Amino acid sequence: MPKEPDILKAYKKAMTSPDRYLILMGGAGSGKSYFAAQKILQRMRTEDGHRFVVVRKIARTIRNSVYQQMKDVIHNEGWEEEFKFSESRLEIEHKEKGNTLITTGVDDPEKLKSLAQPTGIWIEEATELSARDFRQLDLRLRGETVDYLQIIFSFNPISKKNFIYKQFFTREPEELKNTYISITDHTHNDKVGQSFRDMLAEMEHLDPEYYKIYALAQWGENSNAIIYNYKLISKMPEMLDEVLYGLDFGFNNPCALIRVGYYEKDIYLEEVFYKRKLTTPQIVELMNTRQIGETDYIYADSANPDKIKELQQAGFNVKEAQKSVFNGINKVKEFQIHVVQNSLNLLNELDNYVWKTDHDGNLLDDPEKHNDHACDAIRYAIYSHLGKRKQSVIWGHSG
Repeated sequence: MPKEPDILKAYKKAMTSPDRYLILMGGAGSGKSYFAAQKILQRMRTEDGHRFVVVRKIARTIRNSVYQQMKDVIHNEGWEEEFKFSESRLEIEHKEKGNTLITTGVDDPEKLKSLAQPTGIWIEEATELSARDFRQLDLRLRGETVDYLQIIFSFNPISKKNFIYKQFFTREPEELKNTYISITDHTHNDKVGQSFRDMLAEMEHLDPEYYKIYALAQWGENSNAIIYNYKLISKMPEMLDEVLYGLDFGFNNPCALIRVGYYEKDIYLEEVFYKRKLTTPQIVELMNTRQIGETDYIYADSANPDKIKELQQAGFNVKEAQKSVFNGINKVKEFQIHVVQNSLNLLNELDNYVWKTDHDGNLLDDPEKHNDHACDAIRYAIYSHLGKRKQSVIWGHSG
């Protein structure tokens, strides 16, 4: 008799559910992705005639996410002798049963077209997909098996702007056919460590929206705002750990210099200047007028090394900024943000700083490149200066 997998209690019913649509909505650390891998691998071990497909939006993200998850489960359950792997094709086969598992991204249309009647599909980070992506996969789930056909969706409830919310969460439960919905959070997973639970608890105060999504597994607001939990203050506080600056160059676009102060887990922001048509000598004059010191750290747009060199020659401590956009935004969002209330251009940008969306309204991991000069300056300063002090929590990519 094959060894049974060690399934968390919260997923016992999902393990035996034969419904065509198995919805695994969960917060960070809920174990939903690990369970999805367990269920598919167990079916490969105990059932016949299966061809499983594991899908993500982007093919290149599969190796270090779902494929590695599958290998981890096989190792942890002690099933190594039962499976063989194709590392080049990212495929897995059960040696005795002959059941196979392949992986693909929906950004590989030729591979999707060649799918030969799969009997089961797992869509990881399912909210990344569009309704059209889902329909293409749903149409292909028509293989022949003595057991059931099933699509597993695993995701964090980051926003209601996606096909999953529209199809499965806007109707009464009795109206849903062939659907099983599981909603879990980190409290359902006894394998999560206390330090991780403490980190999630801290997010309740730092970023209530993220706490709602990733700690409580509740749907995020129907909004694509990036920084929305800032607080207004009348002036910069006197007690700060350090003060530094972020500088985004521009000519036809505004040139933005933002003062950034931090104290423990709080960031304080003040607009120093935000002007168009500035030459480098004029930037130097303004920085002198605003009493920017020779030792003050200034992190500037690395796409303009000539301007950085001129400012250094003028006596300023200007450094090239680290420009990873997604990681930089996540670092900024680790802090409670306070903004001096007379920073009008900065406040206008924050209120209009949003994630891009695809044609179905699904959120993407890139901000809109529009009216974001002060926001870029903030990111340059915080991520460049504080990014290595504590590992950023990259939300939305953990099980």
